[in-house]
Parts: sequence; structure tokens; C-alpha cells
Amino acid sequence: AQFFQISQDNQHAPGLAIKDLLSGLKAESQLPFLKELQERQQKYKERGPNDLGITGIPTHFLDIDKMLNGFNNSNLMILAARPAMGKSAIALNFAENLCFKNNIPTAIFSLEMSASQLLHRLISSQAEVESEKILNGSLSGNEYQRIVSTVNMMQKHTLIIDDQSGLKITDLRARARRLKEAYNIGFIVIDYLQLVAGSGNMRSQENRQNEIAEISRMLKNLARELNIPILCAAQLSRKVEERQGHRPMMSDLRESGSIEADADIIMMLFRRDYYDKYDKPGLAELIVAKNRHGPVGDITLTFRKEVGQFANYTPVHSQPEAAKANKEAFSAFSPE
Repeated sequence: AQFFQISQDNQHAPGLAIKDLLSGLKAESQLPFLKELQERQQKYKERGPNDLGITGIPTHFLDIDKMLNGFNNSNLMILAARPAMGKSAIALNFAENLCFKNNIPTAIFSLEMSASQLLHRLISSQAEVESEKILNGSLSGNEYQRIVSTVNMMQKHTLIIDDQSGLKITDLRARARRLKEAYNIGFIVIDYLQLVAGSGNMRSQENRQNEIAEISRMLKNLARELNIPILCAAQLSRKVEERQGHRPMMSDLRESGSIEADADIIMMLFRRDYYDKYDKPGLAELIVAKNRHGPVGDITLTFRKEVGQFANYTPVHSQPEAAKANKEAFSAFSPE
């Protein structure tokens, strides 16, 4: 496993090559201090409703916060989608918002992507610079400065990335406990469920369902033990591809029975333009299929694939200027 931190030793002089800037991402084989321990925020569970009118931790996705009441401690949340739909991107966006906007120490267990790949995505999303440009160094002066500002900002927060592949659920639990003790982490992201190994050594198909049941149960218990929200990405089965319209359903969760029972919240990500580039391009639907303590429904988000960034969606007709214009237009045709 590699635990990454952003070096604070670099002096970002004008004209510094992007490869030199990114060389400040240091890897160590053992768990280091990501930064000096800072004063920890008062636990969210001890706070009353915040400015957004919710009692949970705000994700800063307004419609998500409204439906879920924010992310709540002790909750296990499943975020499912087909490959290439954007589940890793939105999971990372959640981590960014909780860590950088709420200053909540956050841990990401990335069983698919390396920590270096994840950090490139983080910088791309936060700086709003295409990842490809960061990789090949073809940056404008403004883009370069945005990256420098982003790296400086990230240094001020506690974000830990564990990229150990094939991690057993028992090892993941032990590492999470250590991170809670060392950093008082308040949010965990796991990417993704089907890559987590059970505590035993049997990986046959007939035993995999039992393994998934064990993993989902232990994740729920871990969320309760640490008293923090845990978001776990998951893959949907190929049944989605065989269905007309390709709209996912909760039954599409692979080895879904135990997941449906253990999860407090199940969300599924769906982008129509993945199948037809002319069908609602740039929009995504987050389907809240299960919400143990609240309503379910569909939430529309915007998606900028080039920077891996999901954002709040505001339909034109709901904007004040448009609403006023529509009212005036309709009043012109209304009977006296």
C-alpha cells in the first residue's frame, strides 16, 4: 500500500515544470503523518442543523443534501453503476467536498486506481484543468497557477489514500481503525466493493455471495463503530446492458441481497449520454433507490467528463431571471 502526502517543501517558482510540481507527491511504505495534527472540528453529531437546513454532513450537492439530509454518521452508503459511468469520479467528488469544504479528515481506500492516478484526478477536478493536460504538461499560465493554488490548498487538509489492491475486509477494518485513532477521520470512501476480499481464502463463485454478505455486514458495523459515514462504490451487473433504456435497478447490484439489507442508502448513477451522446449530454441521474430514513427519488446533476466533476444542476426555468421572463411572457397571453 502507498499512503500519499503532498510535500510542503516545493517552492513553486514561475516556470516550474509540471512534472517537478507533481514530484512533490511523496509515497511511503508505512503510515505517515499526512500533516501536523490540527485542531479537530467539533463532531457533526453534536451540532444542530447547519446553514443548509440539514443535520448531517453537507455534501454541497444541494438536491442530494435535501433528500438524504446530508451524510449521516453510522450510515453505510452504496454508490453503484456500470463501468465508465462515473462512479469513481462522483465518489471522489464527495471526498473532495467533505475534506476540502468541510475540513473533515477523509480516507480513501482505492482498490482499483493507484494513489498517483487518484491524485491526478483530484487536482484536475479541483483546479478544473483537464487531466490529459496535467499529464502531458501542455498548460497555459492560468491553468498552471490554478494547479499550484490547488496543491497549496490540499496541503491544508487531511486526505489519506490507501491504494492497496486485493485488500481483505479484516485488513481494511484494521487500517480504518488506525486512521480513526491517528487522524480522527470523519469519512471513508471505498472504491470498490467487489474488489474487497473476504476474510477467508475461498474465492469460488459459489462462495462469493457469502463473502459479499460478510463484507457488507462488516462495513455497516464499521460505520457504526467509528460513528462516521462510509461510502462504498459498487458495480452493477450486465443485466443493465440487456434492458431497454439501460436504466439501473436495485436488483442489478451484483450479489445484491445482503447489500440491500445492510446499506442505509443505495444510490445508482446513470448517464444517458454514455449510450447515446445526443441523449441529455452532460447530465447524469443519481437514483436514490433506498433511503432508510427518508425519501427516495431521482436527482439530476451536471457532469464535466474532461475534469471528472459532477455539480449541482439548475434547470433554466428555475432560475430567477428565467422565471420572471416566463411569468411576463405568459401574462401577456392571459385573459383579463
